[in-house]
Amino acid sequence: MPASHTDLSSAMDRLEKHILGPSALHADRIDQQTAMILVNIDRMGATAGIISEGLDSVACYGTTAGPLYGEGAYYVWLPTYDESHGRAA
Repeated sequence: MPASHTDLSSAMDRLEKHILGPSALHADRIDQQTAMILVNIDRMGATAGIISEGLDSVACYGTTAGPLYGEGAYYVWLPTYDESHGRAA
């Protein structure tokens, strides 16, 4: 079952709060939030609000921990393409 916009928003919010410090998450909770986003990555463009929140999350990480993409990036995650289903695998 796909995540709702609220689920995706909450996952990004929890990760941002962890990055910024007011709400530290244990590794298993980080993995849960990340999995929620990755499993539903194809829904990230569903609304302008979700797109904006995703970009805000990337900016939050980039300004506190370093860039996710481009020069100086520590790690870049790109989804693999599953041709049989036409979506990120």
